[in-house]
Amino acid sequence: MSATPDIPGLNVPLALRQLGNNVKLYDKLLDRFQQSYASAPQEIAQSVDAGDNETAERSAHTIKGLAGSLGAAALQEASARLEKVCREQIRGPEYEDALRAFAKELDAVIGGIRAYQNGAHRAPAAAQAVAPAVNTGLLASQLAALAAHVDDSDAKALILFDGIKDQLAAYDQNAGARIAAAFESFDFATAAEVIASLRARLG
Repeated sequence: MSATPDIPGLNVPLALRQLGNNVKLYDKLLDRFQQSYASAPQEIAQSVDAGDNETAERSAHTIKGLAGSLGAAALQEASARLEKVCREQIRGPEYEDALRAFAKELDAVIGGIRAYQNGAHRAPAAAQAVAPAVNTGLLASQLAALAAHVDDSDAKALILFDGIKDQLAAYDQNAGARIAAAFESFDFATAAEVIASLRARLG
């Protein structure tokens, strides 16, 4: 798929600029997002009802970061509002309004993604490059940059990881696989833990 996607509610040109005009990566992000977060409003509500405000806040924070990467400004704003409400443990009408607005924007984004996907054609995956020799100093600095984006739940982390995954696999194949698996499910917390462990080893 080479043409710029046209998806209602998403500023695709802006998102692609943020992702280095990598349409294949954007397409993959859209697919992962709609698979991972369609039920997010219900899951956040369940967490709040159970008194687990930390999980609810973290979920809203993650979606806020991803929405920005996807060009979904309205969803990003609604997520930020819900994140604040969860962090401050606000209940009643303000919480209900924030959750309702979040669910509305999320449903609109996921509906647009799925409508787009019905007419999308996937490009075959590129062959994996041979792993290069490891420059540990360079890898350490790259992991530091990666960590900053992971902490913000920023999908730019996937671009950085794609650029260093062969070096990382050559250094520690298991750690590289764990980070890749975490990114597949947008589990930024696990990715951050593995990256922190690697950085500590690299010094």
